[in-house]
Amino acid sequence: MSFTMCLCSLFPELCPEETVHTARGTFEWPATGHSMEASLPCPRTPGQVATRRCLLMEEDRRAVWETPAVSHCGVVRLRQNTGREATEVTWSSRPHSETM
Repeated sequence: MSFTMCLCSLFPELCPEETVHTARGTFEWPATGHSMEASLPCPRTPGQVATRRCLLMEEDRRAVWETPAVSHCGVVRLRQNTGREATEVTWSSRPHSETM
């Protein structure tokens, strides 16, 4: 028998592990102490990193994740053709408006 327990209930000043799926990739954020910043490599853009801060809510001393900063990570842009032609996939680290 196995079980998973979030240490967040024991340590409310710890942001929990969280998996976030975005157009720029899937990010598996580790449990992180408040006022700390976690960083992960961009899955589609070698040499770039995504970051996310763990904030402490003063009113209840509870740690919460800030929105991830993933703008340096590449995005997927799909261009579908009609008929039996293959779909083209393009990786880009620039915003969509800059790549057109």
